[in-house]
Amino acid sequence: EDAKLALQKLTDIVSELNAEETTTFVSRYSESKSKRLAEYHERVGKKGVTYLSMGNQILDDIFLGYDQTNLMTIAGRAGSKKTWLICYLALLCEKVLLQQDHAADILFITNEMAISQIELRYDAIKYSLPYELLLKGKLSREQTRKYSAALRSPYKSKIVFAENCWTIDEVAAKISI
Repeated sequence: EDAKLALQKLTDIVSELNAEETTTFVSRYSESKSKRLAEYHERVGKKGVTYLSMGNQILDDIFLGYDQTNLMTIAGRAGSKKTWLICYLALLCEKVLLQQDHAADILFITNEMAISQIELRYDAIKYSLPYELLLKGKLSREQTRKYSAALRSPYKSKIVFAENCWTIDEVAAKISI
C-alpha cells in the first residue's frame, strides 16, 4: 500500500512538473543534418556519451552517460537502498565534474529524509567509512582521523542538498541559492 501511495505521489509530482514547464521545440529535419553529424562524431569520440559521463564505464555503457534533457527517476520500496544509490551516483557525477573542471553543480533534492541524514550517507560512501559506526560515533581512531581530515580540507563540493521541493517554483528557488 505504501508503494502505491509513493508511486501516486511521484506520478503527481512528475505531472505537475510537466504541466508547469512545457517547452515546444520545432526543428526542420533537413536543416539539422550538420548538427546531427557533429553530434554523431562526438558520440564516436566519447563512446556514446554525448553530455556527461556517469563516472563508471558500466553505467556509461548502459545509459550512455547523463543527457542534458532527461530526468532520471529511481523508484522502489521503502528500505530498498534508493538513497544509497543516488548518493553513489552523485559521488560519481561530482568526480566527473571536478575532473573536467565543469562549472555545473548537482542539485540533490530530498523529500523524505533530512539533509543531515543524506550527508552522513554521502560521507560514508565518499570516505569509505562504515555507516553504522559513523552513525553511532564509533569509528576507529584511524577512521576518525581520516574523517576529520577530510571534513577540514578546503575541498569545495559540487553538490547542493535541498529539502522539500515539490514544484518547479520551489526547485527554481533552490537553484538560485
